[in-house]
Amino acid sequence: MQKVSLKYPDTPIFQGAKKLIAEIKKNGSNAYIVGGATRNLLLNKPIKDIDIVANCNFDELLKIFPEAEKVGAAFGVVIVKCGNFNYEIASCRAERNYMDGRHPQEIKFTDSFEVDSLRRDFTVNAMLFDVFNEEVIDFHNGIDDLYKGIIRTVGSPMQRFSEDYLRILRAIRFAGSLGFAITEDTMTAIRNLSSKCAEISTERVKSELDMMLLNDNREYTMRLLQKSRVMKYILPEVYELENVKQNPKFHPEGDVFEHTMIMLRHTVLKDLNLIWSVLLHDIGKKETFSCDETGIHFYSHEMAGSVLAEKLMQRLRFANDSMQKIKKAIQNHMRFANIPQMKEAKVLKIIGDPNFTLELELNRIDCISCHGDLKSFNLLLEKVIELSGNTQLPEPFILGRDLIKLGYQPSKNFSLILSEVYDLQLNKELNSKEEAIEYIGNKFPAQKLRMHPPSPKVMEDRRI
Repeated sequence: MQKVSLKYPDTPIFQGAKKLIAEIKKNGSNAYIVGGATRNLLLNKPIKDIDIVANCNFDELLKIFPEAEKVGAAFGVVIVKCGNFNYEIASCRAERNYMDGRHPQEIKFTDSFEVDSLRRDFTVNAMLFDVFNEEVIDFHNGIDDLYKGIIRTVGSPMQRFSEDYLRILRAIRFAGSLGFAITEDTMTAIRNLSSKCAEISTERVKSELDMMLLNDNREYTMRLLQKSRVMKYILPEVYELENVKQNPKFHPEGDVFEHTMIMLRHTVLKDLNLIWSVLLHDIGKKETFSCDETGIHFYSHEMAGSVLAEKLMQRLRFANDSMQKIKKAIQNHMRFANIPQMKEAKVLKIIGDPNFTLELELNRIDCISCHGDLKSFNLLLEKVIELSGNTQLPEPFILGRDLIKLGYQPSKNFSLILSEVYDLQLNKELNSKEEAIEYIGNKFPAQKLRMHPPSPKVMEDRRI
């Protein structure tokens, strides 16, 4: 065990923790700040929540904090509110015999903080902070690992990960977000148990992936996920993009997986819909790969990709709104290449699409991560500037009810007429409702659209 001095930060969240620990000590027990707060304090990183460990049992915690929220009686865990913060306080415990890769079959409470530390996942998360003596207590050389920049399990990696398969994802997430390496024995254990990640609940997998993708080192994190083979079992559609070759004329950066990773590197907005769109935008390329004398092709990969992405997102239980936006962005991401050849109407429809800002940023990242040609992106930006940022489409001069007033019978031709007239309006070839009506009269004579008169037999039936 080693101890190092660390100044107590007199901030509101730490003031609350100190007050709760003082209350525990007043009742004859001891308590420390544990886990991520201690780690982040040593790294001088932001601290959003604080966990506390105490060497008293669950019943004693409830006597000290009768107003506490009981969130884990079997594990001796309560939530106590102090000021504007909620603090999780857990009794010291030992856990044994994990039968399902998640839940211990045997829990034994202890008054030993060192024994409690043995159940922690990683050395950098197992350190205690004594707020009164202003020192960090470290039983597992976590301080050394922190400054070496490595993630290492407390004790045997195979044992730690077998106890809780979620720790595999947490190891990758911590290494990624902190920019740390994973020790060789820890990585070996992750690879050996990577298939077990398929047994982790969908909700937890999605939550971990979201946190991985939101951190600034998302590219590195995804590469760790791939290198560890964990990606094969939770994101096989992305894992299989490695070694899918591309035309070097358009993709000098390499295969589809490499292109996707470079895109993640260039993604700066912390918008999950955008980041997931980046990660999944080319997953249709493997199944649409073809090669002939003219080179490598991925015909309609955007359509195939949107289908695969929808299945993936359903599997991970995405919110429907996000799923639709991401699916649409993937389906549309190739249309930006033709912007210079498009008529005004089509460009305006793209700009007026509610998903436009997401799709435009996806296009920018896509281009700068391969050929670097931003011509279409710049043309769209110029058009948005020309519109003074007002990307909402104008109301059509002609609606379905107007066609009915003009004597047209409702039919499948309605949508064709309305679409053509609206395009001419957006192209500024028709500038008023009157011009639109005149155009319709000349181009679509009413008699051509009227329904065929009913047969004599039908007329007879109606009279009956």
